[in-house]
Formats: sequence, C-alpha cells, structure tokens
Amino acid sequence: LANLYFKFALANDDKGDEALAFEYYNKCISLPKNNPCLALAYSNLASCYYEKENYDDAGACFKKAYQLEKDANNYEGIYYTSSHIAKILLKRNSPRALEYLNEAKQSAEFINDEYLLLEATIALGDYYYNDIEKSKEALKVSNLYLEVPYAENVAEINNVLDTYHKSIMNRE
Repeated sequence: LANLYFKFALANDDKGDEALAFEYYNKCISLPKNNPCLALAYSNLASCYYEKENYDDAGACFKKAYQLEKDANNYEGIYYTSSHIAKILLKRNSPRALEYLNEAKQSAEFINDEYLLLEATIALGDYYYNDIEKSKEALKVSNLYLEVPYAENVAEINNVLDTYHKSIMNRE
C-alpha cells in the first residue's frame, strides 16, 4: 500500500496536481513505521513545501526524512536531505547551515559520487563567499590546496581540510 500511495503521489506531483500529491504523500506517511517509502515520502513532501516557499513545513519534513536516512545509513538520502536543510537554514542566516553543508559533502565523499561532491563543494564555496569573514576562512582553506600540490588523491586533500575545519571549530 505504501508503494501505491507513494507512486500515485509522485505521478501527481510530476503532472503538477499538488493537491493530490500532498494528499497521497501524507497518506503514505500515515502508514505504519515499517513503511519502505517513508523517507522518500517525507523528502518529496518537503520538496513540495519548499517549492511553495513554505520553509517551516519543508524544514520539518526534510528533518524527518534526514533522520530516517541516517538511521538507515542511506548516504544518498542523507546527501539530499542535508543539502536541502542547509538551503533552508541559509535562507534564515543560521550558522547551523554549515553543519548540514559539511554533512552533504561527507555523504557525497562516502558514496564516491563526483557530481554530488562537486555540487557540495560549490555549495560550501557559496556559503563562504557570501560573508567576508567566511571568505577569509575560505581563502585559508584554498591555500591549503597549494600546500598539498602532489596529493595522490582527493582523500589526502580532504584529510588536510578536515583537520583545518576541526581546528576552526575548536576556536569558536
């Protein structure tokens, strides 16, 4: 039944019938907790709210989906939900956005998806670019790349960046 509700909601979402999409995403969500579509239903419902600029409900649904994805160790789902939570937090100028941007990047690294890793890195760059103090930190980070010019792979560079990031967080 969960699959049926979810697919019906998805089909209506795709054809632009928001009312039916909302109704059937919610029906899917209301099924018992062993629902195999629960995280996806929350994510898609959150996306619908987000498109309508209802960021409070979008954030609540993305956070529920995020927790379900974390519990299931689904790194693609963690990437998707954490990057969207970050977008909402950025709209609110919340410093917690950085936490979710980093979570998205770590998930992209874990699943070894170059496109998602690039997307997450660009999002982090945008985060730093939009604030002069953060831009100074980003410049320091970019200089770290110059200190590791012969790294055999991205993992070595990311280890240096992670160490640097932890040192920044410890100063705050």
